[in-house]
Amino acid sequence: MEVVAVILTALGFAGAAGLNGWIPLLVTVLAARSGTLELSDSLDGLTSNTALGLVSAGLVIDFVSDKVPAVDHVMHIIGGVVQPASGAVVAAAQAGADVPPIVLALAGAATAGSIHAGRAVVRPASNTLTAGLGNPVLSLAEDVGSVALSVLAIVAPLLAVLLLVAVVVLVLRAALRSKNHLTAAAAGPPARRP
Repeated sequence: MEVVAVILTALGFAGAAGLNGWIPLLVTVLAARSGTLELSDSLDGLTSNTALGLVSAGLVIDFVSDKVPAVDHVMHIIGGVVQPASGAVVAAAQAGADVPPIVLALAGAATAGSIHAGRAVVRPASNTLTAGLGNPVLSLAEDVGSVALSVLAIVAPLLAVLLLVAVVVLVLRAALRSKNHLTAAAAGPPARRP
């Protein structure tokens, strides 16, 4: 049963990383420092003061800049690297004796990268439809979702994965809707009949 819990926790954290790469890293660092979460031996360096400082600084920079129209676009380009890397790290940090860290790292990177890719489809539609004004609201919702998934990954891993599935469904629906809105906007207004 421990293997299942490790996998669920890893996937919960990886899903959180797909929404915001810095939040699950910070939650992992703080939970490990407090003794709430035990990290795999290869990643116990995450509990250092240096790691805490770097992750905290990254979170503050990302949190603020992702709420600023135009700057958020740059942050999403950077996030194309940060989110999968964060997903790999937070997932691999959960590895136990029965689960190789590389397996969790690959699953974590794929999970976080997939969610980030879905978000990358939704944001352009938000830019087009709201002139970028809807992006801070989307960003805040992503941050709240990342916090929720990160906390649930520790206290209720199965619930975290169920929430992750709900997030994936929402992102897919929003991505499809966004694609339809962008296609309709590119086609122009419908022709009027005489």
